[in-house]
Amino acid sequence: QSPFARAASVLIFSRILWLFVAVVVIVGVESPRGECQPTGNDTAAGVFPTPLVAVRTLFEVVSGYTGSGASLSLAAQSSSYSGCFTDVSKWVLVVVMLFGRHRGMGLHQPLPEIHP
Repeated sequence: QSPFARAASVLIFSRILWLFVAVVVIVGVESPRGECQPTGNDTAAGVFPTPLVAVRTLFEVVSGYTGSGASLSLAAQSSSYSGCFTDVSKWVLVVVMLFGRHRGMGLHQPLPEIHP
């Protein structure tokens, strides 16, 4: 296998890349809606998120990946920050949680031997 192909496969199967993709997808879906923003000035020009929105979403994604159960709250609502996500964003978060739950099961680990 060539060094380029090996580097490409390592990048594709990198967990950090997929966490980054999850953050980008959630921010891209949720930013135009503006419903999950604690204040009205968290988005610039209504489309591009400020770093604060991306940091909140990153916190939710990393929290879901690690299985810590921590979530940010919204002052004016009874739900958490991820509670007001759309269904698409919630499913992305569910997939992230499943990846985090099984993060010890890497692709390079040998399968356990079964003895009769």
